[in-house]
Amino acid sequence: MNKDQSTQNILETDLARAAEAKGFTVVKSSEYFTPAFGRGELPSKDVIMARVQQMKCDAILTVLLVDQQKEQRYVPGMNNMMMNPMMMGPGMGMGMGMGGMGMGFGGFHGGMGMMMYQPGYYTTDKTYFYETNIFDAVSEDMIWMSRSEATNPPSSISKFSREYSKILADRIRRDLMGK
Repeated sequence: MNKDQSTQNILETDLARAAEAKGFTVVKSSEYFTPAFGRGELPSKDVIMARVQQMKCDAILTVLLVDQQKEQRYVPGMNNMMMNPMMMGPGMGMGMGMGGMGMGFGGFHGGMGMMMYQPGYYTTDKTYFYETNIFDAVSEDMIWMSRSEATNPPSSISKFSREYSKILADRIRRDLMGK
């Protein structure tokens, strides 16, 4: 349950699709606990558990954003030699020169190109840390947990949600069902 209903709906829908594709039966909380539920407040644990029992769910999956960090780093510049292949003629490749292995005069002369410089720059990496838990719906014991991090995820929540949901459903299926 999340105060950002739009993000919650996107993530729940993608998680549901990915889980159903792996053979799980899914009930989304957003179908039963709308923002109007409880006059805009999140329902109590007792209310949630009563609904879970009523729907005969086996497990409860939660995804929580536990931290987000920004780190600035410097990406150094680069020098690149752009060779002009049109000026390279027969026999104008690499050869033995006076200093040993290197470009022969023909390769040096015919392969002249432009020097390109790409300046260095600063960039900010964004890393998000998620915790996903699965709880037994009867005992409420945790039966599975995963910690994930996403560095510079796609700027679109929809694209990130689809990718994350598929990875998560694959891992849950493998870890809990052995498939």
